[in-house]
Amino acid sequence: MGRPRDPSHRWGARCSPGRDNLENRASDRTNKSANTIDSLYRRWRHKQEFVITSCKQVEYILVDEISMMREKFYAMLCHIKRAIPGIKMILIGDIETQFLPVKDTWEGNYETTAALYDLCDGYKIKLTKCRWAGVV
Repeated sequence: MGRPRDPSHRWGARCSPGRDNLENRASDRTNKSANTIDSLYRRWRHKQEFVITSCKQVEYILVDEISMMREKFYAMLCHIKRAIPGIKMILIGDIETQFLPVKDTWEGNYETTAALYDLCDGYKIKLTKCRWAGVV
């Protein structure tokens, strides 16, 4: 039969490269709570007020790989920003050269949208020198 399982163990929490693993790795490294944007959106679809109330307790929302972020995620973040104008959003990614979002309903250029401008309070930093993987 083997060893009994710890009842607090969640399948996949630290075993597989899925959503839970990403959230746990971010939480472990920062000592802060972390969610994927997809898991936040799933909660948002059913409990918008809960998500807004929860977001009132944080200073920053950080989203990496925004080139892959679909319209529905921008819409959710815009709702959160309107409800909590003081929250800071840091959106990171290379929109120009990365892949487009999969199954997106909008076909415009996100980089030039009012939504992206408003989410970041008008701030934009463009890095021009590649320092990834030892490339000089």
